[in-house]
Amino acid sequence: MKTKTLIFFLMMIVCIGLWGQTATKPSGEGTSGDPYKIDNWQNLNWISQNTGVWSNHFEQTEDITFPTGDDGIQTWDGDKGWTPIGNADALFT
Repeated sequence: MKTKTLIFFLMMIVCIGLWGQTATKPSGEGTSGDPYKIDNWQNLNWISQNTGVWSNHFEQTEDITFPTGDDGIQTWDGDKGWTPIGNADALFT
């Protein structure tokens, strides 16, 4: 019985962690003719996690708002906040 309880508890922790910071691939192919269409913070989160697309084409299609409060971006990444898009080694162009 303890093993099942432990497994359930661990699964809940993983699910809660994933739920709080969802990365969603935007529509589009990332080309000049069909850029990635960015319309929410989940799309921006996907970009921040996928360095291989940072030199592709993007189009912001909506105003973007971020969650606030206890699950807001200020609490992400161990209270470090938003993961930057681009860095000294991999520029976002």
